[in-house]
Amino acid sequence: MGDNWEHHIEVVDLFDAPKGSRLPRFIKGQWRTPPEDIGGVPGFEMFLEAINDPAHEEHDHLIEWYGRPFEREDIEPDIIKIQMGRLANMRRPKK
Repeated sequence: MGDNWEHHIEVVDLFDAPKGSRLPRFIKGQWRTPPEDIGGVPGFEMFLEAINDPAHEEHDHLIEWYGRPFEREDIEPDIIKIQMGRLANMRRPKK
């Protein structure tokens, strides 16, 4: 909440969705989101530097804090699709 993130969303096409379409829906992504409470852009930059450099003084601490190595390109599309499906289900009219 206090990290002041700004996100870039590129709209590449607009279309009329068929009635009953499950929206929103995930199409593709580029990078994994930063961890929560990382300290905004400066904190994330330091995190990336430290977690990718075993000699960095914060490396071991941040691996322990995050719980695993941080693979920036591994966006876990299956998890995102599940999350977007939940959002789509929330948008369906109640019967």
